[in-house]
Amino acid sequence: MKGIFRTAAIIAAMTSCLFSQAQEPEQTGSRSRKTIRIAAADSAPEDKCGADIVCSGKHDEVTLQDALLSLDGYGTLELAVGSYNIDGFFIGEDGSGYALRTDFYSNIRIEGDLPDWAGKGARLMISQECYESLDDKRIYSVIGGTKGEGYYPTMTQNIELENLCIHLPGNQKRIICIDGYNLGRISADRCECRQPDNNRDTEIKLGVMDCVGIRGVQGSGPGTATEFNNCKVVGLGVGFALSGEHLVLVNSTAIGNVYGYTFNQYENSFPGSAQVHPITLIGCHDEVSANYPKFFDNPLGQSVVMINFGIEHYPKNRALGGDYATETTPGQWHGTITYAIQNFNQGDEWIRNSPTIPFWAPGSGIAFESRNNTHKNVVTSEERRSYAPNLGQTVFDTDLGKSVTCIDTWNKVWVDAKGKKVK
Repeated sequence: MKGIFRTAAIIAAMTSCLFSQAQEPEQTGSRSRKTIRIAAADSAPEDKCGADIVCSGKHDEVTLQDALLSLDGYGTLELAVGSYNIDGFFIGEDGSGYALRTDFYSNIRIEGDLPDWAGKGARLMISQECYESLDDKRIYSVIGGTKGEGYYPTMTQNIELENLCIHLPGNQKRIICIDGYNLGRISADRCECRQPDNNRDTEIKLGVMDCVGIRGVQGSGPGTATEFNNCKVVGLGVGFALSGEHLVLVNSTAIGNVYGYTFNQYENSFPGSAQVHPITLIGCHDEVSANYPKFFDNPLGQSVVMINFGIEHYPKNRALGGDYATETTPGQWHGTITYAIQNFNQGDEWIRNSPTIPFWAPGSGIAFESRNNTHKNVVTSEERRSYAPNLGQTVFDTDLGKSVTCIDTWNKVWVDAKGKKVK
């Protein structure tokens, strides 16, 4: 009986839909309405009925881009639950590829109906045929902005994204899923970027560095609204390529990438003091990546604060050439990092927060205040010697009866207040 009632409801909804679509579209002044609702070819009948546009399932990027441009720079695309198939990329004036791209002087929101928690929701799907046809020398953006000369056109492009998932067939092409590089401001909430494998339980194939989940803006945006919340990137080259000012990343996770997080990975052509204000990460996670975070050149001394940063240490991935956290030029970056490292080595520390695994590679992180959350402030000499200490870390050693400070992390050299080495 439930099936009969549901069928009747669908028929009634479709009848109402046909009647409403026959009416003249509402106009507001000289501009069309500011919200366009879109359904996928495999969306539910009710969603297709209530949509302004229904995609065919072939080259949906053309339909979506036309709808975006019809907003005339201001408005919202609402995407019903379903698969939106990307079968090709446009080529911009600068030679880069894109599927969806805002124009100058725009403030656009793209919102899916539901978050993509278990493979459900609004999904932008790069087809296998499209993926295989891409030029290995070109960078493609699934969602991004138009490149302009100078900084002003960049400052005028703003995108807000919510409840979207971008699926790639693999991680060997130079595809940036959510690309803020040419934007003045970007926010993403509950968005996911992924390839089919998570690089944890399957045969590991690490991605190319330009296969990126989310890339930040270049420089200073119009305000402090560049933020990524509750986002996830799985199995790509880089999870989050962070840059720009006023950026806040909250409760977001990178899983099985070459690098979960990079900072200033891409050249910054933004004029003036484009990267001075700090970047902040709160409660973010880097799981089973081949490398810990990478900090590229930072000539203006921008700082990073990472609060309760979590790492799942996975030797199987790191054995493919990974390293601990590194700086291209040690000492350029500074800030505060509090972290915990969960050890997946199936040894004595199997699935526990480890006090013995270092965060920084030798020579890097020398201007940071770093703290492993499992370390005590008051310890025995044996406990202290077992720690992977951070530079400048100070503890009170109860066996020695005094405070000691680490001045050489990899050789575990500790000194007392007078600079005398202690054992």
